[in-house]
Parts: sequence; structure tokens; C-alpha cells
Amino acid sequence: MKTNADSAVSPVVGVMLMLVVTIIIAAVVTGFSGGLVGGNNQKAPQLTMDVKIENNGYVDGSYFAATVTGVSSSINTHNLEMVTTWTKTFSNGTQINGGGNATPGVMNTFLDWQPNGWIASDYWNWTSPQGFGPGVGAYSYFWPVGKVLAYPQGSGSGSKGSFTVADMMAGKVSNASWWGNYNLMVGTTMYARPFGSAGNPDQAGDPGTLLNWGYGCGGVGPYVYSYGSGMGVGGSSGQVNFIQGVEVDAMQGLLGTNWNILRNGDIVHVKVIDVPIGKTIWQNDVVVGGQNYVGMSGSN
Repeated sequence: MKTNADSAVSPVVGVMLMLVVTIIIAAVVTGFSGGLVGGNNQKAPQLTMDVKIENNGYVDGSYFAATVTGVSSSINTHNLEMVTTWTKTFSNGTQINGGGNATPGVMNTFLDWQPNGWIASDYWNWTSPQGFGPGVGAYSYFWPVGKVLAYPQGSGSGSKGSFTVADMMAGKVSNASWWGNYNLMVGTTMYARPFGSAGNPDQAGDPGTLLNWGYGCGGVGPYVYSYGSGMGVGGSSGQVNFIQGVEVDAMQGLLGTNWNILRNGDIVHVKVIDVPIGKTIWQNDVVVGGQNYVGMSGSN
């Protein structure tokens, strides 16, 4: 015999089941939407930069320089990747593509030379562009030397210690100016230049060093790399081994090994990506500048 109490059980159970299902669905939807907010919907930092790319055919006067003009807050380059891409179209319709990138912890510059008289000739590899100014730690030079050294910066030669490439590779010595090791703030400058003779800052060593190897060096003329091995003249007079296909200078690492075909008026697309959130925080088409450096000696 069916009672009124029995007939009331089914509706109650049904309502309870509906409530349980609703709660489960709500929890799933909340978790999914929360994942989106915590992932790609993170607020990207704001960045503005003034970027210049110059190529006049010689080491002096050819460079990549990016200066931060605005930033929402200090941005660690350890979280950033810089990417460059370009297409060169010649008058006969031939197109050549190029580009490079700066990724924290991934070296893009490989040079075998003696930066100055107190550093042994060895492989010096780092990640360009290097940083200068605000946001860059102490002991940041153009040379790939460390911020934690056996001697203070500016000390006399008698008190200078020593370090090796192996020390840098093991993390015992790391340069504050390498991409990935500094922060972007208003005024931070990121810089790269081709390998070659004296300048300040200078990859050849002490200012005054002249090389027969490098970009526009050795009398080869503008827009051409001169490759070879030997000693520099004047300044640090260090040993240089600049071998094609082996050594890669900072401009080649950042813009591509064929960057030297770029001329005044060509376009390079540059973008900076915030890797953790997967968003581009700055990008622009940069017009290459630079006229032939009249009066510049091919050996300089």
C-alpha cells in the first residue's frame, strides 16, 4: 500500500540530485574561467622604445640600439624574447629573408679573440643585445666579463684577478649586461654592433686597437666582412680568430648572419614578447638608416 510519505520521497530526491549537478557544473565553469584569467588573460606590461638600426658599411657607424622611453613597471628581460624579421627585395625581384632573436640563457654571439691584454685569448660567447644604463647591474661593460670578479672595477692591473670562459659557463661569473640579466626601465639602452676595430665601447679590446678582420675592415670595402686570424695593432693588440661560419658577432646574432645586405630605407620588424604570458608587448617596423661612411678607412 502506497502512503503519502512514500509519494513525497521521489520529488525530494530529484531536487537534491539537480542541486548536486548544478553545483558540480558551477565548480567546473569557475575553475575553467579561473584558469583563463590566470593564464593568457594576465595583464601584459606596457613598453615603449625608440629603436634605431644603422648600417653604413663599416663597424663604426653600424649598430642596433633600442632605448626604453616608457614602461609600466620594471620588466626583467629574463621573461622576454626579442625577435627580428626582415625581407630584402632586390631590383630583379629576388627576395632574401633574415632575422634573429635574443632569448634569455641562449647565447647568440660567438667570438674567439683576446679582448685586452689582461684576458687570455678564448671563446667569448654571450646574449645580445647588451644593456647599459638604468636597470643594468654593476660591472657591465661591453666586454663579456662578469659582475662578480676577483678584482673591483677600475682597480690597478697589479690587483686584477683572473677568470675563464669555463667560469662563465658554470655560472660563477655572469655579465649583468647580457640579455636576460637586466631589467628594462626608462633610459635602459640595448645595444649591438658588428665585430671590428676600435671604438668605445669596443669589441676589439682597448680603444685604439686596429684589426684586419671584421665588418668593413682589412681594406675589403663597405658592407663586407673580412675573415681571418692574427694579432691586432695598437691598443690591446690581442689575438683574433674571426672565422666565417664559426664566429658570429652581435649584429649577426640579433639580425641574422646576412644582415649586412640591409641598406638605408629597408625595413626590419622588431618585437618583444613576454614569454610567460605569451603576448607581444612591443613591436614596430624599424627603417634602416646609414649612408656610406665617406672617408672611413677600410682598415679601421
